[in-house]
Amino acid sequence: MAQEETEGKEKKPTREEILADRAEIRAKYSKAVAERYDEACDRDDELGANIVMFDEMEDGMVGTTVNAAGIVVPVYERELCIRSLARKFMKSGDYKDEDEANLAATEWFEFNTVRTLPYLKDQAPVIIDSFMRDSELWEGFLDE
Repeated sequence: MAQEETEGKEKKPTREEILADRAEIRAKYSKAVAERYDEACDRDDELGANIVMFDEMEDGMVGTTVNAAGIVVPVYERELCIRSLARKFMKSGDYKDEDEANLAATEWFEFNTVRTLPYLKDQAPVIIDSFMRDSELWEGFLDE
């Protein structure tokens, strides 16, 4: 009977496993992003296990929120994510100008990021659209 009860349940990672994963993830980021990631993880009751980072758009994480399921999830700002992707696209040399890179980044973000949110269920990050922000501050953050 005990085996039947555990077969359908996922094994929850240990504290040590979560912290090891967190250190590995953190090492990939700039200092500014790593600090934001740490703060988001510290707000999560599961030591960061619920914090989903969008690859190539880590710069767009602006905070956290508690969702309807009571889980702390990251909050991303849409335009920061797109600008971050566009910069990376321009650096790759695959796009002839900034407008082309921005269009490709917008399409990529909508198709490959926004459409995946339902599959993340209760761990899905929230994406917001800001009204206004200090462009110089954000530009400096993205340049780190």
